[in-house]
Amino acid sequence: MPTARRIAWACHGLLAVTILFLLSPAVDIAVSGLFHDPGRGFHLIGEGWAEGVRFALWRLSILVFLVALLWPLLSFWAGRGWTAGPLGPHLPPRAAERWRAFAAGPGAQAGRVLRAVPSRVWGFAAALYLLGPGLMVNIILKENWGRVRPTGIEAFGGPHPYTPPFQIPGACTENCSFVSGEGSGSMATALVFVAIAAHLPRPAAFVLIGFGAVVAVVGGGLRVAMGGHFLSDVLIGAILTYILAEALARGILGAPLGYRAASPRQPAPTATI
Repeated sequence: MPTARRIAWACHGLLAVTILFLLSPAVDIAVSGLFHDPGRGFHLIGEGWAEGVRFALWRLSILVFLVALLWPLLSFWAGRGWTAGPLGPHLPPRAAERWRAFAAGPGAQAGRVLRAVPSRVWGFAAALYLLGPGLMVNIILKENWGRVRPTGIEAFGGPHPYTPPFQIPGACTENCSFVSGEGSGSMATALVFVAIAAHLPRPAAFVLIGFGAVVAVVGGGLRVAMGGHFLSDVLIGAILTYILAEALARGILGAPLGYRAASPRQPAPTATI
């Protein structure tokens, strides 16, 4: 499907979701209410496993972003076998042994992926994180829309009324609910995995795309379950991130997301994993 048609369908979905939550705010409150108890509050707040998964997914997004930024250096280093260089002689014996094990095992596989995935894919990834979760979500939307989080509305014991999506202004003054930053970050990570998967063998591509889907669903779902965001925050943030990703893919990758750009001279290399 061409990029323009993909973006058009996503915009239709964004409009439908927006209309649903504007006309039926009870849907937002009902979904959040599934995870709320009047006596205890939101069940998963403070739960060790939920907090652990949440921060693991957030750190994964940061890791992928850093890999995208540092791709030239990492690719060069991987090509040299992850040699410890001048630090090697100064590493303790146990640390040196672990580093050699990494270089021969996971490091070697990571190096093959780094060299197989074209530089433009990593450029796409860096741009998506910077413009999506970074600029669009955390700087433009969250700081200016003023939507109160579920934990702060009257329905769940807070002092403020429910604020529909896209309504300006709200009672929140900073780091507000609309839209979900972590949900957008998880969606961006999933979409970066889709772009990378286009340059991997089919079995590895399927695994990576499936893992990305889990990251997106769990990352957004946890924010709803923990009272940090409404369902509308997560869905609208994910759709906006997808629209941006398709536009960037067309401009940077030269093809719709998930496809390789046509290259009559030389096919894109693939990694053996």
